[in-house]
Amino acid sequence: MIKRIFTGIGVIFLSATLLAFPRYNPAVHSEITKEQLRGFVEECKAFAQIYGKKEALLEIKNPKGIFQRGELYIYAYDFNCVVLSHGLNTGLIGSDLTNLKDPTGKKIISEMTSTLKKQQNGWLKFHWFHPQGGEVKPKLGYFTKVDNTWWIGSGIYADNFGQLNDLN
Repeated sequence: MIKRIFTGIGVIFLSATLLAFPRYNPAVHSEITKEQLRGFVEECKAFAQIYGKKEALLEIKNPKGIFQRGELYIYAYDFNCVVLSHGLNTGLIGSDLTNLKDPTGKKIISEMTSTLKKQQNGWLKFHWFHPQGGEVKPKLGYFTKVDNTWWIGSGIYADNFGQLNDLN
């Protein structure tokens, strides 16, 4: 009985939390805004805080899960830059990506992790391979600490960094 009550409270809290963030729906929106990106990541954080780390990591890597929306997916890391879950490439799970660099030499995961050791969330511009086509494009990543053991993030692509600067 107690478990049902807490599950009901969790569902209500998650529903209210999800409504608080701008949502990206690939069937409706042709482009993703910066606030929709932030909302997507914060939704996942709320899910993790309600249902726990184990359930969140499973949902992140679920190809038909709630954290797969068009080109948006979630990635999860610990503070040693080890992949805990990945919405696009589950083969990375368990990999240490401390030295992963974008084509310009920027250590993406190390920079994100370093930022989160000092603050709750952050943004990072870098270059990465677009999953639909494989070409290198500018990408804006938003990432946030879930707790002091792990963090999550996602990102949006553009044709140039000017487009990323113009995002609302």
